Amino acid sequence: MNNVVFTIVAKNYIPLAQTLGWSISKYNTTPIDFYIFVVDELEKTDTYTTDEGYKIVPLSLVNIEGIEDWAFKYNVTEFCTAVKPSCFKYAFDKLGFKKAIYFDPDIFVFNNLDGIFNELDNADIVVTPHYTTPQVNYTGDQPETGTLFVGIYNFGFVAFNNSGLSLSLLNWWENRLSNQCYADIQDALHTDQKWGDFLSVYANTKLLVSQSIGRNLAPWNLFEREIVSKNDRFLVRNRINGFEEDLIFVHFAGFDPNDLALIHKDFWKMPIEKYPDYELVRKIYIEVTSQFNFTKGRLSEYGYSRFSNGIYIQDFYRRLYRSLTEDGKIFTSPFNSDARFYNMLESFGLIVKNKPQKLNSKNAPGFENKITKIQIVLKLLFKVLGAEKYFLLMKFLNRYSRTENQAFLLGEKIKKIY
Repeated sequence: MNNVVFTIVAKNYIPLAQTLGWSISKYNTTPIDFYIFVVDELEKTDTYTTDEGYKIVPLSLVNIEGIEDWAFKYNVTEFCTAVKPSCFKYAFDKLGFKKAIYFDPDIFVFNNLDGIFNELDNADIVVTPHYTTPQVNYTGDQPETGTLFVGIYNFGFVAFNNSGLSLSLLNWWENRLSNQCYADIQDALHTDQKWGDFLSVYANTKLLVSQSIGRNLAPWNLFEREIVSKNDRFLVRNRINGFEEDLIFVHFAGFDPNDLALIHKDFWKMPIEKYPDYELVRKIYIEVTSQFNFTKGRLSEYGYSRFSNGIYIQDFYRRLYRSLTEDGKIFTSPFNSDARFYNMLESFGLIVKNKPQKLNSKNAPGFENKITKIQIVLKLLFKVLGAEKYFLLMKFLNRYSRTENQAFLLGEKIKKIY
């Protein structure tokens, strides 16, 4: 029992994790233990097994100190990534594995993983960059500055061996993610991933930065990588220099079974027609996810999405909680609608009973008209205030566009609570 692959999900993504497990079993002749850590099943206190033989570990077994605080202040994506180093430690300390690979649940394996496990004989950590080929005139679909924000490496995949250096870095990473695993561009944070840039220094020669274009093929590197089918197997061809190698795994980030016209649900300028070769592997992924009823399963609600009285927890509440706790305020049982935090929100008229719609510039009705009206108001302000004061106002509004800075809504009364 030396090698393990694991993923971390909320329970609505268990079908996607099962899809990942299916792909590992299909393309690896040597059996590999596969574990699914589920973050919102704290009421369960024992590991259990799916019909396919995949082992599911409720997060309660990982014994993370202050886990209720994590579950409240982080949204589901932040929470799943925050516990990643803790799950690595559990795989080593409690389960006894020597080498461990983490995959995001939306990854699908198309080849043998022995190469990665073998690399962990000499390296303590293996990572993959978002893309590997430098271009003077960049042709990617997403801006390079976006990669500067999210980090050089994509932590949908990362592998560690069970060494002293690995444990030291996992402890360091776990500590940082206990309170700094937000997706927050103003704090230069991108969940667990941006911290990975430090590994180039801290792990030094024990970090292997894989240059394999067959690993972690994803929407953000399709400009660099073309999928080719040859002799009943898939290869990846570098579109820039023509180099070919075997496809190992694909990261189907942004996959939306209800909108298959787009490669990634948030990349609106990447229709599937732009990269038809991607459909060679995506059609397989669609078929297997449907076998595990992902479309139905993803509709189930995240276990930490509501207060105890059923009121939906807005992202605004989570960010306000972050701001107040970082300022030294202490709230016990934040999910409890009879406890201090909820009562405070209610007393200040901040409770909204309806679950908010997920609106953006693509689906909000009349979005362009609303933008035009806002611009008219801003032009009037510019004329009234003049250039200097208008620029100062914009700088001021930029500060208060951040939810964490909305604590002023609580006024002086918050001081009386403490």
